[in-house]
Amino acid sequence: MKPLAVITGASSGIGLELAKVFAKNNFDLIIAAEDDGINSIASQIAGSSNIQPIQADLTTEEGVNLLYQKIQEAGRAVDSICLNAGVGFGKPFHEQTLEQIFNM
Repeated sequence: MKPLAVITGASSGIGLELAKVFAKNNFDLIIAAEDDGINSIASQIAGSSNIQPIQADLTTEEGVNLLYQKIQEAGRAVDSICLNAGVGFGKPFHEQTLEQIFNM
């Protein structure tokens, strides 16, 4: 059985590049992002890997629970996890609202 990696923030940027590297190195993947582009990414990088896309907003408890549920449903140990989901506000920390900080 191939190793399993979970990658969040996988629809663009660093997360997408990480997903490509893991797929190229023969990992099965659970990839997550908040936008629906995650579904097309899965088919673009699949190759011989099994890739399960999860559309979930990880700034919410519901989104985190959905990702956790899907990992549990895989019924496999996670060999690697790349927690790359995040938000940036383009301003110093002390200028952010409390709500923005909690969402981060």
